[in-house]
Amino acid sequence: MANLIYFDHAATTSPKKEVVSIYNEALKTSFYNPASAHQAGTLANRELENARNDILKSFGLNNYSLIFTSGASEANNLALKGFANRYKKRGNHIITSSFEHPSVSNTLKALENNGFKVTYLPVNNGQISLEELEKAITPETILVSIMAVNNEVGFIQDIKGISKVVHSHGIKLHIDAVQAVGKIPAPYQEADLITVSLHKIGGLKSSGLLLFKKGIELTPLIDGGGQEYGIRSGTNDVPMALSSAYAIKDALKNQKENFIYCQKLVEPLYEYLNKHEDLYEINSTIDNPFIVNFSFKNKKASVFVEALSSLGIMVASKSACSSRLDKGSVSLLALGKSSQIANNAMRLSFASSNNEEEIKTFIDNLDRLVKELRA
Repeated sequence: MANLIYFDHAATTSPKKEVVSIYNEALKTSFYNPASAHQAGTLANRELENARNDILKSFGLNNYSLIFTSGASEANNLALKGFANRYKKRGNHIITSSFEHPSVSNTLKALENNGFKVTYLPVNNGQISLEELEKAITPETILVSIMAVNNEVGFIQDIKGISKVVHSHGIKLHIDAVQAVGKIPAPYQEADLITVSLHKIGGLKSSGLLLFKKGIELTPLIDGGGQEYGIRSGTNDVPMALSSAYAIKDALKNQKENFIYCQKLVEPLYEYLNKHEDLYEINSTIDNPFIVNFSFKNKKASVFVEALSSLGIMVASKSACSSRLDKGSVSLLALGKSSQIANNAMRLSFASSNNEEEIKTFIDNLDRLVKELRA
């Protein structure tokens, strides 16, 4: 696998060597339980809180609290269930979009089964309509949850505009920022609750964050010793917190540079796809150069994903969370695409570790495979 070409960074990324180094060193020096009253525990707790503060400082969110979670799925569950159950006396209505990540959409379905009402706004042009959002709000609406950047097609939501509508009604806004951090500029201060995943930005798996404005209360999903403000019990992983703080700082610091690099990187790919409109339908835009999504008009995408994989080129047919499910892309169906297009999409996702030669290799091999199948 040494010469592997990896175009699936939206699924996961390779941990940065500095992240691994910080984690490994902290396993030896900061393994103490930060809840322990002795001196070693106190020092570990100080490191934990320093990491927490460093992350908030990197985001510029000093008036927010931060909870360390096992990943973005837990953070989304905590944001939605924790908020809904805490404030259900104020209302039982939540608004979202029709192409959210399963950790949001399935969590909302679970809340529906428990008496909450959910409105799923259409995304025909890749964004929710602010007018339709306004119309969907009722006196019972307590929360709006919107993905900042879609994980399959890369469309970017107008978080600032959404925030203006939501907050004008005294409602709170949750954003799933997993595909935004380190890639797409997002006005984080416009959101009340923010979900982050570390393994998407060179951090470690099983690590996520939920950031939320001070004053917001959440009902715990996990009961126990009262760690993390009494909201997420369980012994804190100090090495994970320290490595996460570095990953966040590094990702945000290099965000603009990475965007410009990847925008230039994908230009030849879009040129190739546009040149062969008879073969491919483009589902994404270069506005987000980290995700390129296109469909085969008359071929099965799975055939090409498998063929490319055998050549050492890793691409996806849809998001990793649903890649083994036998159904088309939920995002493309929500965009009004046909089942043929939704079932035969290919997603490539990039990072600064990719290069022009890899793009050329992909194009050459894809073009050859398409011609062989046509013959």
